Amino acid sequence: MPTIQTNRALLPLLLCDWISPNRMEISEFIGSATIIGKSVCTCSHVIKSIDFKKNPVVSRWIPQDENGSFVVFTGAESHPKYDFAVLQSKESPPFDPLPLNEQMLDMGPLVRTIGFHQDGCRINPDGRKMFQVAPRSFFGNVVRVYEEASNKSLSHCELSFPTLSGFSGAPVFSDGLDSIVGMVYGNIEQKIQVYENFELVDGEKRYSETVNRILELGVFHSIKSIKSFLADLEKVNSPK
Repeated sequence: MPTIQTNRALLPLLLCDWISPNRMEISEFIGSATIIGKSVCTCSHVIKSIDFKKNPVVSRWIPQDENGSFVVFTGAESHPKYDFAVLQSKESPPFDPLPLNEQMLDMGPLVRTIGFHQDGCRINPDGRKMFQVAPRSFFGNVVRVYEEASNKSLSHCELSFPTLSGFSGAPVFSDGLDSIVGMVYGNIEQKIQVYENFELVDGEKRYSETVNRILELGVFHSIKSIKSFLADLEKVNSPK
């Protein structure tokens, strides 16, 4: 897998506590983020309960580099209506971001989703607790695109696979991992009927049993929706 490509789009988000005025300690993994241009984007529900003055959020531009310095996010701008937010920092990504795949989205295209999932913690030699996050990759295709707004997004885009806890805010990549197709914000459930048994007594159904299996499908914001969210937030923050 060409990791250098995914590093240009994907970040884990770690919540911190202030131990002293000059020292923070990581306390929790909260989710993933997608780099769109120079903006670091995630879902509103990932950061909605965070008081950034007390609990800053950190990450590394290269997540695998444990010796690298942390980038600190000191706040976030959440979209007033949809599940989308932009993290605020004094730093910008130190590399060229992956391009956005702005082709008309439809059912069928093969895509990949890579995000982070909490993988326990360890104690460093100096006594610091380090939360470990593991990247995981899923592969499938877009199974539905419905251009109708909900309370989460401007359109409804479904994946053929579920997304793990911690994947909210993670990018959806093109099959070649060379462009961004969207950003994950959750899952939905669909039922598959496995079998149904029923008993007829005098021509009437008196007893029946239906067994269903639950199928989970990931849902994501399309690039068209993301660009609209970013434009909305820019309008909100522009001088009047």
